[in-house]
Amino acid sequence: MLGLLLMTLFVVLNFGFQAFGVGNSRMGILGESESLVARLRRDMESSTFSSIKIQDDDSRKVTVATSAGPREEVRHLLCMVGMSDWGQTQSFQAQDGAPEWNRYWLYHADLALPKGSLNRLEIEPDNVTTNRGSSWKSWTDYLADHGLAPPAAGPLYTSRVVRSRRLTSQLLGFEVTRTNLTVAVRLRLLWAGRKTPEAGKRSEVQEIYLRVPPRNRMR
Repeated sequence: MLGLLLMTLFVVLNFGFQAFGVGNSRMGILGESESLVARLRRDMESSTFSSIKIQDDDSRKVTVATSAGPREEVRHLLCMVGMSDWGQTQSFQAQDGAPEWNRYWLYHADLALPKGSLNRLEIEPDNVTTNRGSSWKSWTDYLADHGLAPPAAGPLYTSRVVRSRRLTSQLLGFEVTRTNLTVAVRLRLLWAGRKTPEAGKRSEVQEIYLRVPPRNRMR
């Protein structure tokens, strides 16, 4: 009887610990995704539609193995013009009040399997005074040289990576589309959910869909 009681107690405690671990993991993913989406929305809203560049060809496709079977995902690259500080007077041009556009924000989704990373690069352009909200001039070179993994902080062509930050290491898919002055992002994060006796460790997917119109309509 004592052995049966101890076994029952062990099963109950083990289930409780598993549920607690899954709950903590889920809360961590939710917090991470909320922070990521808030930053992405802020960058896109304040940018210009004409500056946005998307790398969305077949080289950005991956096949991911999950507990539900293989699935094809895309992990695009996204680059847009931005500002380091909107609160400073010198951030705007004296002649017409236009933004000085002294940064580019580059969202780089790598191709690691089964989960990748999404990194945000802050790039300082080489000549701010001639930058009127246009797309990054070294975009094509970047795709050729750094398509697989983003560079660290430091010189990058004639520009400079001020900082590089990993936003998530749970990336399943990062799909970016552009239609009628609106940018849409479909973000999917992959994490290991609860373990079941029948199927073992089950993969769970969190999906977020974001549609943002850039406020600055410069073309």
